[in-house]
Amino acid sequence: MSGRGDLDALIGRLADDAAPVKPLRPPALRALAWLVAALAVIAGIVAYHGLRPDLAAELAEPGEMLALIAAAATGVAATFAAFFLAVPGYSARWSLLPLPVALVWISGLGIGCYADWVRYGPDGITLGESYECFQAIVLTSLALGVPLAILLRHARLVRPVLTAAMGGLALSSLAAAALELFHRTDARIMDVVWHVAAVTLVVALSSGWGAASAARVRGARPSRP
Repeated sequence: MSGRGDLDALIGRLADDAAPVKPLRPPALRALAWLVAALAVIAGIVAYHGLRPDLAAELAEPGEMLALIAAAATGVAATFAAFFLAVPGYSARWSLLPLPVALVWISGLGIGCYADWVRYGPDGITLGESYECFQAIVLTSLALGVPLAILLRHARLVRPVLTAAMGGLALSSLAAAALELFHRTDARIMDVVWHVAAVTLVVALSSGWGAASAARVRGARPSRP
């Protein structure tokens, strides 16, 4: 009985000395808070560069407007997916949330790419200023990624890789949407190539960060995807 009494006493001391744990706010509220902060950062970046002089004319084209809306919607959907995936008890199927709008976004880019191939032929495959798209998306993603990484740090023990991948998709797609507001590239084929490369790089780096972060916490045990 003494062993049982000692255990009860230990549990009692732990309960008395335990500090109250502040619960996380609902994932939807935290996602909205980050999106508001991200919008402020994006607005600052766009204000620094200035809006494209041909923005109104470009957005009058249904394809251009669809690409912008789909990129922004992909970022919003991936943000919510990341925050829900970071909380235990929510289904991994949240990772499918951004898939429909992401397909619309990529399809829109592909249609524009094909239209410019018909219009310009091989002249459309030129480097031109397209590499600036890659730089802008990656750098903007880095600027937005620091607060997102802080807010999603709890996912290290839940779904670190999948959560980080959704976070990377959110960062890169929102950065791509912002890019449409202040940068124009005539070589649309290479523009699509650099867009896809930038998004892939950001998602890959985010996933790697998630895996490395989980490995530090769990030691040598592999993280759960």
